[in-house]
Amino acid sequence: MGRQQRDHRQVINVIWWVKRTASPWQALPERYGPGKTPYPRCRRRAADGTWAG
Repeated sequence: MGRQQRDHRQVINVIWWVKRTASPWQALPERYGPGKTPYPRCRRRAADGTWAG
C-alpha cells in the first residue's frame, strides 16, 4: 500500500547534505524532493542506532 519509497542512496545523500550544510530539512534543493520525505527515515535510523559509529 502507498507509494514506493525513494532509493536508499538518495535518502543517504539528502542526510549527508543536511549534515554538511547545517541546513534545515525544509531547505532541501528541489532535486531531493520535500524535506518531510527523508526526515522520518533519518529519525528511525538514529533511534535504532544505525548512525552510531
